[in-house]
Amino acid sequence: MKSIKRHIIYFWVPTIILAGFFHSHLVFAEVGPVSKNAVASDVKITREEITSADVFQRAQVFQNELKLICYELGVSQAEAMSLQVSNAEMRDVYYQAIQLFERSRELSIEYQGYPSTDESSLFLNDPQAFDVWTVMGSALEYLNGIKKKLGTLNQEGDGLPRDNSNQPNLNNLLTMMIQLNHEMDAASPQGVSLSDGYQGITFAIGYSARLLSVFPDAKRIPDAPPIEHGKRLIDVKERLIQCDHFIREIARVSQVPLLSVEQKNDVKSHVTSSDIYDFSFLLVAKLSALHNRLKDSQALPEAYFSGQKIPAQLHQRAGILEDQLSQLVQFVKANPKWLETTEMSHE
Repeated sequence: MKSIKRHIIYFWVPTIILAGFFHSHLVFAEVGPVSKNAVASDVKITREEITSADVFQRAQVFQNELKLICYELGVSQAEAMSLQVSNAEMRDVYYQAIQLFERSRELSIEYQGYPSTDESSLFLNDPQAFDVWTVMGSALEYLNGIKKKLGTLNQEGDGLPRDNSNQPNLNNLLTMMIQLNHEMDAASPQGVSLSDGYQGITFAIGYSARLLSVFPDAKRIPDAPPIEHGKRLIDVKERLIQCDHFIREIARVSQVPLLSVEQKNDVKSHVTSSDIYDFSFLLVAKLSALHNRLKDSQALPEAYFSGQKIPAQLHQRAGILEDQLSQLVQFVKANPKWLETTEMSHE
């Protein structure tokens, strides 16, 4: 599988080390000629012609393939989530596709071992439908490999006739992608780890540091609060929810519409590492959207993976983010036009 070379957004934060994006660099399949029949036709179309309808169709194929794998594994299908989504953008869909790719890769490792591929980092500042479609195609390759390993005969494939007659609303598309990530968790005996959630929080800290660099008096990387031993994941989630409140207030004062995802009747008291991982990257998507509105939103320097973590360490890391966003709320309230009138310093 040959990787696609693209620019990656990295970031550097003092004392924070993180690998590309997760435990390893991401690898994306080269998706042959883009075609009227998804991938397998001589009738080529351009990158610009790939639309949200193509992404939605590929997501449907992914869902069907995953159902076949769950059947082989004897795993019950995950319950449908009741979500209310608004203000979704393609970048939000892209973040979900990245998470699907990583989950598919991890599931593939469990059943096939580590893939022998060239590795290339990919992160985009302004992803389009084609980019989401490409990542989904690579995730599908992992699912197809798992099916072959399990001896699954029913092959849904990705050669369905291309149908652009019904362009899905981005809110609906994002809802489907979130549901797919939820279903991937049900399929995986291991799931995501605490270090993945730690990565997401650290990534959010990187974006927040860049946003704070608009304001000379800000402390871009606050000191970490004292670690509180014995903290549980529900404590981490509560701190991240407070961070989300700060981001919403920043967006409100700045008059910027940002992604909103509400889970109806969410009375879940047991929080998992997947919950932290997913929520942290919803925060990243929102901060990325703000970052992209700055006059100077250049790529962030590289960072590296920092090992396995415990809930208390995630809670402490979330405390840094909470401090950053608390500062940002105050600075933005004093200058609501900050996104229009200021440029970032690069110290």
